[in-house]
Amino acid sequence: MDGASIDQADVFGYSMGGYVALYLAATSPDRVRRVATLATKLAWTPETAARECALLDAATIRAKVPKFAAALEARHTAAGWEALLTNTAELLRELGSRPRLTNEVLASIRQPARIAVGDRDGTVTIDECVSAVRQLPQGELEVFPRTPHPFEKVPIERLAYSLSEFFGG
Repeated sequence: MDGASIDQADVFGYSMGGYVALYLAATSPDRVRRVATLATKLAWTPETAARECALLDAATIRAKVPKFAAALEARHTAAGWEALLTNTAELLRELGSRPRLTNEVLASIRQPARIAVGDRDGTVTIDECVSAVRQLPQGELEVFPRTPHPFEKVPIERLAYSLSEFFGG
């Protein structure tokens, strides 16, 4: 934001990007007008981190879902997809042991915040989103029907409408 001379913005984050967006709203409230998230895991424990990290094994991905491995390799060329998985696992373990978005931090976010989740998301539960929304002073929940976690399966027209309606308000 500083590099682009943006003093304040509406922020949308998908998955871990939503976690970052909420954290930015909490730690730099003057920089964020509104925040919207989709498919953001908000309830981190050592057990959830371990479960998510188990899905980040490069050898297993390469063996069981080679098309996905190829897509990751094509998408993440700078540092390499395997290094990205390793670094992501480290981040998740850290969040599991020391979550940044506690109930107290969520309660400190004064900006309007829309937490959206797909009803078929295998990573993020509706319950954890409801719990977070209840902590947010200006929180609201949106559930996308027939929507799993992968962004490629999100109904883009519905997401665009939701964000336009929320940020335009």
